[in-house]
Amino acid sequence: MLYNQNMINKKGFTLIEVLLVILLIGMFSMIAISSTVGSSGTFEFLSNFKSVMTTVKTARSYSVNNVQTAGLSADRYGAQIDYASDVITLTLFADTGATPLVLDTGANDPTDDAIVVGYPKTITGYTLEHANVDDSIYSFPLTFFYETISTDVTITDHLGNIIEVYDDRFITLKFTDNKDLERHLLIMQVSGLVEEYANNPT
Repeated sequence: MLYNQNMINKKGFTLIEVLLVILLIGMFSMIAISSTVGSSGTFEFLSNFKSVMTTVKTARSYSVNNVQTAGLSADRYGAQIDYASDVITLTLFADTGATPLVLDTGANDPTDDAIVVGYPKTITGYTLEHANVDDSIYSFPLTFFYETISTDVTITDHLGNIIEVYDDRFITLKFTDNKDLERHLLIMQVSGLVEEYANNPT
């Protein structure tokens, strides 16, 4: 008799309590998914930005170590950054072509520059723009030529004109995802050092 009375007095969860628990689980799941998606987007953004920065840094590194490209040594090594219609094109090369301080390319031309394996690379869905404090605007592509050993850099604009040091001591590029993420790439004139900033350093 006592056993039956205990069974009768035992209470279970009400429908409202069950629905409340389901609601809370759903809310926490949504927060977790949102956080994961946000982290994934940030990782992809930073990874693509690093690709741009690494291309220029590698050109400088190649010049320091005089790395042979396609079996050739070069007087200088170059990195070109082009941008049009949300497409960034990166080219890493040895300046071994017929014309110095120009990215020589063409079909099976032995006088062309030696393009590093894996390039050109393309990145889509991001914006790349100039962010120099003096509002100097240079049309893409921009090409960075690093002299072998000395690593002195010569920067040219889309017309092949040299951007003089007295015009700009550095080039700043703003990389964004068209939302709220941004990174700035600063390339120093003369030394060619490459630095990364979360905000415009100029």
